[in-house]
Amino acid sequence: MLQASYRLTAAEIEVLQLLMRGRSANDVAIWTGRSVPTVRTHIHALIGKTGARNQMELLRLCLGLMSLAAD
Repeated sequence: MLQASYRLTAAEIEVLQLLMRGRSANDVAIWTGRSVPTVRTHIHALIGKTGARNQMELLRLCLGLMSLAAD
């Protein structure tokens, strides 16, 4: 749903899933084998594509969409 709605890349989805599990950018970099600046670039792309103002709002938006999909 998120991928199609916001045209997210596979890398952005992977980063988002780890952020949703409470991982930091440093943790995400380690888990995915990407550099921290690359992970931050993905986070900024996610924020831009979703219209969120910051990372916390991005996560709230995703949680809200997930709860709507579950209904």
